[in-house]
Parts: sequence; C-alpha cells; structure tokens
Amino acid sequence: MVDRDVIRQARQTDLPSFLTSLGYDLKKEGKNYRLTGYSGVLVRGNMYSDFANGHSGNAVDFCLKVLNMSFQEAVETLINHEGRIYSEMPNPKEKRHEQPIVLPERAENYKRIFAYLNRTRGIPYPLIQELITEKLLYQDRKGNAVFVCRDKSGEARGAMIRGTLTDKSFKQRVGSGLFPFVWGAAEGKTTMTLTEAPIEALSLATLHPESRQSILVSLGGIDFMSSVERLLEQYPIKRLVLSFNNDEPGREAVRRFSERFGQQVVVKAFLPSAEDWNEQLLSLKRESRCFER
Repeated sequence: MVDRDVIRQARQTDLPSFLTSLGYDLKKEGKNYRLTGYSGVLVRGNMYSDFANGHSGNAVDFCLKVLNMSFQEAVETLINHEGRIYSEMPNPKEKRHEQPIVLPERAENYKRIFAYLNRTRGIPYPLIQELITEKLLYQDRKGNAVFVCRDKSGEARGAMIRGTLTDKSFKQRVGSGLFPFVWGAAEGKTTMTLTEAPIEALSLATLHPESRQSILVSLGGIDFMSSVERLLEQYPIKRLVLSFNNDEPGREAVRRFSERFGQQVVVKAFLPSAEDWNEQLLSLKRESRCFER
C-alpha cells in the first residue's frame, strides 16, 4: 500500500512541466495548456480537465484516466519527476475573502421534520433527536429538513436541504461539495462509510447499528472525490466502506471510488438489497406489518 504522504505529493505534480519532460506537445491557451493529440484535454498546475470524455482531477487522476497507467505506476512516475510540485502562490495584493455560508432561518418547532423523517422515512425518533442535539439537523421556516455540513472544527460550511412534503420533492445544497455531511466523527475511528444522502445514512444506521462504529459521511451525490480526499487526510482512516445506492450510477461510483482509493486504504462495497437504504428500511417495515393484528 502506497504511503499517504507520497500519494499527496504525487497529486501536486505540475502537469505542464511533467508532460513536457515526457515529450508531449502542449499549446498555451490563456492560463491553460492544451495537450496536442488528445481531444479536449486541458492542464493547468496539478489539475486537468478532459471535456471530450467528461472527467477531470489532479495529476494522479490524469495518469489513470488519460495516460491509462495503473495507480502504482502513476504515483511512481509522478514522484520521480524532478521539479514536480505545483504551488500556486497568491498575489499578496489580492485579498481573498471567503464568502460566509448563510443557512436558512430556524423554525420555532421541529414538528414537520419529526413527522417526515419518522412516519414517511421510517427513521427512529432517537436518531433524529441525536442529530438535532449535535446541531447537524434542524427545521427551517419553510418546513424543510436542513442537514448541516460541518468541518472538523465544528464550523458550519454548508447544508443539504430536503423538503418534507410527500407530494412535492425538493432538494437544495448550500455551500460547495468540498464539505459533506459528517456524522459520528469520534476520536479513534478508523473506518469511514460513504452514502449518497443523509437520509440514506440514517436508514443504514437504523438497519445496521454496527455502522455507527464508523464515521458516516453523506456526499450529496456520487461525485465529490475531493471531499473524500480531504477527510482521509484529516482522519486516520484505514477502511472505506462504499454504501451508495444499488442502481447503475451507484455501482459505477463503487468502481470509480475503489479505483481511486484502493491503493490508499482498504475499500469495501456494502450496497442495499433494494435500490437505496431508505427503500430497504421501508420495505422491512412494510413486511413487519404483515404480522400486526
């Protein structure tokens, strides 16, 4: 298994310098360089975008996706490149101000999110209350469920908002995908479980309480690999459990995430038997009602 610091260093390789040293032809386009002979591939610093095939990423991703290297080969090739580190120094004359995250106003009571999450989604009251107590969930003035995305220090960096009307679906994200919904990041945990949404994480925890021994992370989709990279740098994770939806995009995400992180940590797939974890939970509840008088 490749050392994390080595992987991190490889990801920071300056791609224009690296490709030039290998004999590739680059054409300057503004702040970017176009890779001749590869339709739609632009590089800048340690990042690239392949517009023809719809993917992008850092220097390691470039070697995997564009040059078709294995992970081990990619890391070794990048590390052996002299003058490899890309560092974008900010202009001291330019002051960068991070825009503050503005979350929706809280409602006076949380009746609607309790009703929606428990009655409609089958989530037990104690889990709902736990998230509220930990300031990871509240109800806004429009009655939506607001799942707060906090960084390691506890600062709110965004939110995933879910409507509570059963006849009208509403989803919204506040902030960037760099900060996912993280639940249960206790000291000493070495396993991280990835789901697509907070309700899926709650459903998984209901069906499999043992999953609470891991850090539960909801990405807000099946992308946002950079947010996972950040978390792997912040926590001593040795095992990554992929619990995405059991549909074609979810299974494809398992393949991509396994390829991306399989050399860094142990990666396991644990998918629901239904299309998603909440549907599996609701199906189980429907079956149990057959025995009710």
